[in-house]
Amino acid sequence: MSNKAQNPSLIVTGMHCSGTRLVAAMLAALSVRMGDHLRTAESRKEAGRFEDEKFVRFHRRVLSAACRSDEPGYPDWGWTESGRLDVGRFNEFRDEAGRLLMTRSPESELSGWEDPRATLFLDQWDSMIEDARYILVYGFPWDVSEAMQWLWIEEFLKHPEYAYRIWDFYNQRVRDFYVKHADRCLLVNMNAVPASLERFVFLLGKLGIGSTDVGLAEVVEAHKPKSIEGQKSWVEMAVVGNLRSRSTEGPLRSRWINIERQDPLIDLSVLAWPDSAKLLSELEGLADISGDSLWQPKPVKSRLSRPDATTGAPVDLSVVTPCYNQGALLIDAIASVERSAPPNCELIIINDGSRDPRTLEILELLKRCGYFIFDQENGGPSAARNKGIALARGRYVLPLDNDNRIRGGFIQQAMEILDSSPDVGVVYGDRVDFGIHHKKHDIPDFDLVELLTDNFIDVCAVLRKQVWVDCGGFDTDFPPLEDWEFWIHAAKLGWGFQHIPQVAFDYRVRPDSLVKAINSVEVWEGFCQRVRNKHPEFYWNVAVGRIEALQAEIESMGSQMAAKDEVIRELKTEVEDTNSKIAEKDGEIQHLGSELASESQKAQALSVRVAAHEAERTHSFAWRVLNGYGRIKYRYLLPIYRLFGRAPVAGKERMRAPNNTSHAGSSHEPT
Repeated sequence: MSNKAQNPSLIVTGMHCSGTRLVAAMLAALSVRMGDHLRTAESRKEAGRFEDEKFVRFHRRVLSAACRSDEPGYPDWGWTESGRLDVGRFNEFRDEAGRLLMTRSPESELSGWEDPRATLFLDQWDSMIEDARYILVYGFPWDVSEAMQWLWIEEFLKHPEYAYRIWDFYNQRVRDFYVKHADRCLLVNMNAVPASLERFVFLLGKLGIGSTDVGLAEVVEAHKPKSIEGQKSWVEMAVVGNLRSRSTEGPLRSRWINIERQDPLIDLSVLAWPDSAKLLSELEGLADISGDSLWQPKPVKSRLSRPDATTGAPVDLSVVTPCYNQGALLIDAIASVERSAPPNCELIIINDGSRDPRTLEILELLKRCGYFIFDQENGGPSAARNKGIALARGRYVLPLDNDNRIRGGFIQQAMEILDSSPDVGVVYGDRVDFGIHHKKHDIPDFDLVELLTDNFIDVCAVLRKQVWVDCGGFDTDFPPLEDWEFWIHAAKLGWGFQHIPQVAFDYRVRPDSLVKAINSVEVWEGFCQRVRNKHPEFYWNVAVGRIEALQAEIESMGSQMAAKDEVIRELKTEVEDTNSKIAEKDGEIQHLGSELASESQKAQALSVRVAAHEAERTHSFAWRVLNGYGRIKYRYLLPIYRLFGRAPVAGKERMRAPNNTSHAGSSHEPT
C-alpha cells in the first residue's frame, strides 16, 4: 500500500513571524480548504491564526524527538544553539503522518495547511504527497527579530541574538528546497505581496489554483498593521496573528511596503549580521515576488557627532548609552537614536566591561564605522553614565539604556522646553513597556512629595548637563536606584521638572530586567533609608513644608466650613419662618373646611325638605283632579274643537295675541 496521498495538497510554510498566516488567510478566501481545526480564525477573511492544530501537534512531537534536549535554544521551533536537527526521526512518525494526510485528501477540492515548522521537514513531506505544491514565505530578518521580541517567550527575550540565527536556520532550508522544486513552489517576500495582489493571484496559477482576486484586499485589510515606533515596514504579530506597522502615515498600500531605504536599522542589521543579509539577497534573487526594491544595503555611516570631533557644528545634545553584554539590543537602540535625534547631536557608547564575544564583535564593527565607543572596566550603569556625561560636549544630555529605544519627537520638544525655561532642569515623558508584558504608562506631572515616595521618572529623560554637574553625577552607592536618588538630589538643589504627555521611549522588559529588582520591597525599603540618611535636612524640610501646607489647608477648610455653617443657620431661620406661615395657613384652611362642611349639611337638609314637599304635592287630591282634567281635555275635547275649526290656543300664543292685534288688523280682514 502506497504512503502517498492521492490528491494534491498545498503547504504554506516559512520562518515564524514572516507572514505565513496572511498567505493562509488569502488562500482560504480563494476557497482553498486550509483545515478544520484552526487555532483561531473565526472566518476566512478575518485576521487570525490559520495553523492547523493537528499538524502543529504532530510537528511538535517530531521536533521533541529530533532536537537535542541537552542544549539551550528553542526546541518548539526545532532549533538549538548547535543547529543540529535529526530530521531522520521523522520516519518514526511516518505512519502517523500518513493517517494525518488521509484526513486532508478530499476528492473535489484543493486543500492544504499552514505551519512554519513544516519548513524543517519539507523533503519528508514531499516524499509522502503526490504532486504537492508549496508557498514558501520569507520576511526581512530585522522585522522578524522585532516580532519575536513581542512573543512573551523568555528564551528570545534573554537571547535576542537567537532571532537572526533561527531566521538563517529556516530560510536556508527554504532556499534549498525552492532551488530543487521551483516548478511546484512559489517563493514570496511578504513585505512585497500586499502591493502585488494581482501578480500573486496570477502566480497561483503556477500551482493550479485558478482564481481571480475575490476580496484579497479585504483579507489584507483584516490584517491591517498596528502602529509601533520605528522604520516604515511591517512584521507579523505572531501572538495575535496581526501585522504591525512601524508607521501609520500615508495610504494603506504605502504603509505596507514603502520602507525608507535609508532607515538606519537596515544598514546596522546588515553590518551586524552579514550572513543573514547574504542569505536574504539570495532569496530575493530567486523569489517569484521579491522585496529587493524595498531595501538597499550600503556602508554604515553615522550622522551623529562624536565627543572627540575637532570640527563640525556645536553639539546641542549628547546621548549616552552604556552597554554590557547586550550587543544585539544595542543595534536597535542606536537605530532609534539615528532615526529620532535632531541635528547637532552626538552619541557616546560606553562599553562597561562587556565579555560576551558577540557583543565585543558588534562593538568592534561599530568602531570601524565611526561610532564613538569608550571601553572601561565594569562599574555598573551609573558609573558608565557618569563617564559618558563627563565626555559629553552637549549642554543637554539624554541617558539611553542599550536595550531601550527613544521615540521620535520627544527629544526636540524637550530641548525646546529647556531652551525657553531656564529654571527647568529635567524634561521627561511617558513610556511603553514591551517584552515580558506590554503596557503604556502615563507618567504623572511632577510632584515633589510623590517623588520622595515613588520613582516615577525613568533615567531616559533630557536633562541639562549642569544638573549633572551640580549633583556630582549619579551616586554609584545607590544601585539599582541611582536615578531616583539623582532626581531627588536635583529637586533638592532647586531644579524644576517638566512632564511631556507623550511616549518618550520604549522600555524593554526582560526576565532579568532591573525593573523586577526595583519592585522588590527589600530594595525599596533599603533605598528609602539610605536616601533619607543622605538628604536628612531636605526630607525634613519637605516634611515640615508639607505639614505647614496641610495646616494651612486645614485652616482654610475650617474657614470655609464656618462660612457654610453661617449660611446653614440663615437657611434654618428661613425654614422656621416658612414653617410658621405654613402652619397659619393650615389653620385657615381647616376653618374654611369646617364652614364648608356646615353649609354642605344645610344644603343636604334643604334638599331632603324639597323632595318631601314634591312627593306630598304629587300625591294630593287637587293634583289628581287637575291631572285627570288634562287627560280628558286633550283626549276628548281637542278633536271636537278641531272639528269646528276652533282649536284652543296655547298659553304662550294667547299671551302674544294682544301684541299682534293691531298689526294683523291693518293687513288682513278675518276670514
